[in-house]
Amino acid sequence: RGDGGDDDDGGKASRCADAAAAVGGCPWRGIRPLLAVLVGALVASLIFVAVALGVVLTSHRPSVDVSSQVVSSKEGTIGWPSNQTQTTTMTAMETTAVPLTFSSTTPSGGSGQVLPSHLPKEQMRLTSVLDLLVSSNTSSAEDLAAPDSPQGKALRWVLEEDPPLALDPFIEGERERLVQRYVLMVIFHSLRGESWYDKSGYGTEKDECGDSEGGAWFGLQCDDEGSVIRLQLAKNNLFGPNLPREISSLTGLQSLVLMNNLIEGTLPVELAALTNLKALHLYENRLVGAIPAMPPKLTILNLGKNLITGEIPSQLGNLEHLEVLDLMKNKIVSTIPESLMNLTNLREHSS
Repeated sequence: RGDGGDDDDGGKASRCADAAAAVGGCPWRGIRPLLAVLVGALVASLIFVAVALGVVLTSHRPSVDVSSQVVSSKEGTIGWPSNQTQTTTMTAMETTAVPLTFSSTTPSGGSGQVLPSHLPKEQMRLTSVLDLLVSSNTSSAEDLAAPDSPQGKALRWVLEEDPPLALDPFIEGERERLVQRYVLMVIFHSLRGESWYDKSGYGTEKDECGDSEGGAWFGLQCDDEGSVIRLQLAKNNLFGPNLPREISSLTGLQSLVLMNNLIEGTLPVELAALTNLKALHLYENRLVGAIPAMPPKLTILNLGKNLITGEIPSQLGNLEHLEVLDLMKNKIVSTIPESLMNLTNLREHSS
């Protein structure tokens, strides 16, 4: 039978042949290669499952870096570091966090945007308030992102010091009041409110319109729905580089009295959006530039004793309700437009 090795193999072959003759086949032939193939396939399957599971777990991680809360819009990015406790700095910054995008999407049963449920409560409020202010064209994202701007300061006040009122930007009525309080604080910071002779109420959680016990913010008068209809801050040491455009968001305003102060800059073109405004008193300030378009319901336009230049705009002739027009002691070089002859209700004018 040959040497030992051959004898073993030959013996196995002989026994296999005998078994094959007895049962019709050799039971061991080909089993070893088949087992090797099966084991290899099992190992490959386990490796594939492990890799796939790792990919799935990674893709389901939260996409927001809670160490830096970030909101972005078409106009800019605003970062709100979450490690601040009392004073939060709103700054434009670069970050690896996935930004949230301002949206005016309306969720079922409400108004506003749908926010991911895994976001921290503070960031959800930040996002919703910013979305409201930017999408309503109350302020620009660029102004809101500047921490020392009047808009940035007013936003910080709304988020950090005014929350006891729990005004919800998604609820009609509360949304309008949130914007109103924000705009009043923008005016406060734009015109150096800390130096006003009377600043009572501003920057507090008190009802800006007052309550049954009084206590309205100084110079404000509201209607029964809580909308500001009169802002009277004459002779109150207001000064600053401009009257903020945000004032146009006080849509119920009927009377704006800021005379005898030191307000500088040009008149915002957004004044024309105050469609309910009837009296505009800006007498004796330091306003410059040309006279922009005016609200259509004006009965009193008092711009005397400023530094206004240019011509008397012919558009003033379209103010059919105008009764008083004062443009005296400015730097206007102009003849009186013929269109002013259309002002049949005009009873007093000076130019």
